[in-house]
Amino acid sequence: MDRLEESRSDLHRDTAALTRSTFEGLDLHPRIASVSIDLYRNRHYRQAVLDASIALINYVKERSRRHDLDGSGLMSTVFSANNPILAFNDLANPTEKDEQEGLMHLFMGAALALRNPRAHALFDDSPELALDYIAFISMLAKRLDTTTRR
Repeated sequence: MDRLEESRSDLHRDTAALTRSTFEGLDLHPRIASVSIDLYRNRHYRQAVLDASIALINYVKERSRRHDLDGSGLMSTVFSANNPILAFNDLANPTEKDEQEGLMHLFMGAALALRNPRAHALFDDSPELALDYIAFISMLAKRLDTTTRR
């Protein structure tokens, strides 16, 4: 039984080390990298996700010039499929409008599901979950780079 527990412990350490190594190989958006890399390396996973999500929200505010809004209200206003401030495409057909609306929901989800819980409660994120969340936030920041102001 002790040997099984030791093997299980080794596997967990190897998984965490592999996850941290994978994180080092990510091509994160510069704004996300600047606030999350040191926190992640120092194993402050919840804080790394929180700071990455705050950086994303602040980047949306900056690009949209809507500093009066925050969270999901900011995202729904800025990325509205009907009258967006920032558009991911030309909105020329239903598919492009669907993409706009879908990305709006992803940005809203980042604010609601990633930032808000970490801003209002103390808990630990695993290295694996933090890696996934930070990579997702970085992808959203990269998509934000492609928007045009309307």
